Amino acid sequence: MIVLYIFALIQFSLSYIILLRQIKINRTVKIILTLLFLIISFKNPLLLIFGGNILAPQLPGWVVVGASSAQFCLMVVLCLGILSEIFYLFFKIACKYRVSNSHRVCVLCLDTLFAVVITCIGTYNAGLPPENIFYTFTDPKYPDNFRIVHITDTHIGTNTSPERIRNLVKQINDLHPDLIVHTGDIIDGRYEAIAPQVDELRGLKARYGVYAVNGNHEYYSDAASWNDVWGKLNIRMINNSNVTITDDSGKRLLFLAGISDPQALRVNPPEQGPDYVAATEGFDRSLPMVMLSHRPKEFPNCVTAGADITLSGHTHGGMVPGLKQLVALLNGGYVSGYYEHQGKKMILNNGTILWAGFYIRINDPAQVVVIDLKNR
Repeated sequence: MIVLYIFALIQFSLSYIILLRQIKINRTVKIILTLLFLIISFKNPLLLIFGGNILAPQLPGWVVVGASSAQFCLMVVLCLGILSEIFYLFFKIACKYRVSNSHRVCVLCLDTLFAVVITCIGTYNAGLPPENIFYTFTDPKYPDNFRIVHITDTHIGTNTSPERIRNLVKQINDLHPDLIVHTGDIIDGRYEAIAPQVDELRGLKARYGVYAVNGNHEYYSDAASWNDVWGKLNIRMINNSNVTITDDSGKRLLFLAGISDPQALRVNPPEQGPDYVAATEGFDRSLPMVMLSHRPKEFPNCVTAGADITLSGHTHGGMVPGLKQLVALLNGGYVSGYYEHQGKKMILNNGTILWAGFYIRINDPAQVVVIDLKNR
């Protein structure tokens, strides 16, 4: 809680000092801009006050997305303002030139225009349907012509319409999957608030079923309260458990395992965090193992546990340049796409929709990942 206020205070202080303090404009305009910066900077605490859980806000979708876009826009203007101040200092020292007030105002207006354009593009991109991304892997122990469709980070919340989920379900079903897996952050909020959207997931169809694990947002949304919902939607949760996929004749095809998210250790009351022993109990090494792990940082542990293919999400692909590098740093160097560790594979999905709290995508589109397994 206190971190939110510290971050908001730092953002507001820097925004005022860098963008407003040194320019001379109409006093009323300056007061209005100062109040606007204050409200935008304290977006997260305000959502916490008026919308329940900040990571699963119970406010109208347009409010949450609008607040997210405004905060991103201010961050872009602030970054450009800091760069401008560096140039101003250079001209002052090297060229003995003092930048005029009119020049500062003009640059601030141009920076703001640029930030608004980038924010509009990023918000628009965040609302686009996911792209289908295809991978084909061949190994003698894989089932032949077996298709897995991997989705993640759908973040179904008040900003997501039933129609959007219905279209996503159709997109997935049109791929004719043998198996559908979801690696967490399925929802944001209480079931009662988003039931029409979530209930659309009942339409998912795969020959061998739909399986999922919890992400951190399930725990922010009271994961235990959702247990009965998943069953009604024909989604089988395999947190720290597994299932052996068999065909109609009883032939074993692959071993599907899943681990819970580490956030489980921090909820109240605490739930069980990742347990690889439980997740791989009964594993027959003659079968290929596919491991579901919300966080890609767990990839090396998944490999140690015996996973041939690990499927993950959580990073949203980094979302925007600059932030992408920071996201990778916080997630063991993993951020988007295909990775290998000790000869084993991981596919890190960019996310199939996006969390409303940071509703921006630039050059990191949403994805539905399609994995075709072949044995020759």
